[in-house]
Amino acid sequence: MRTNEQWMEAHFTAFQLHAPNITQLELQYADLASDEFAAAIRHAPSLTHLKLFQCPGFDDSVINALHYKDGTTPLVPRLHSLVLEDMDQDVTDDILANMIASRWWTDAALASRAVPPQVARWTCVVLWYDLSGHLLLQDMPSDILITSLVS
Repeated sequence: MRTNEQWMEAHFTAFQLHAPNITQLELQYADLASDEFAAAIRHAPSLTHLKLFQCPGFDDSVINALHYKDGTTPLVPRLHSLVLEDMDQDVTDDILANMIASRWWTDAALASRAVPPQVARWTCVVLWYDLSGHLLLQDMPSDILITSLVS
């Protein structure tokens, strides 16, 4: 069933609080403000898969919120699959690349860490444009970082 109802953050948050084990979230044409996106993600601690299609509010501030830093409590620590399709290109390449790189380690880098990271490593990142040449993402395998421009 598809609906064009008005976004009701309070209702969605109430639903999420009663269903804390949501692992997948897919939003299409969601005209949410960045703080509404952040709230939807914040209230989904078990989230493993996030898929967005034409969601203009998914901006640099939301991308920064997903950035992982050692020693901080991570947002959606189990997230390992991110699909961004046909998105507005008003995001900053460096901010997006930094966030992706903050949740990716080669096997060797992961094995050399004294303390394992508090977030899952990416298993799949699908982007609507080619960011694979970015310096921070050059170590990511092409079967994990998939872009719309890569055949």
